[in-house]
Amino acid sequence: MLGILLFFVFPDNVLRLLLEMQTPAFKWSYWFNGIREGYWSSIGTALGFLDSVLMIVALLLPIKSFFHRRTAGQATN
Repeated sequence: MLGILLFFVFPDNVLRLLLEMQTPAFKWSYWFNGIREGYWSSIGTALGFLDSVLMIVALLLPIKSFFHRRTAGQATN
């Protein structure tokens, strides 16, 4: 599921942001200023990033309960 999420559901505008962060010309203040001033490209990128983070957290949240094995003394009736 994580592979599907990262390779098929990952928003393309977030990929553009991640690639731009590698350049020395990228400044976080410009991006946050674009969100504050209401530029749709900045807002769409932020929403795509938040959606991706939320989906990854929701996917990884039940890992402990899925892989945690119960012993004979912990069995429920």
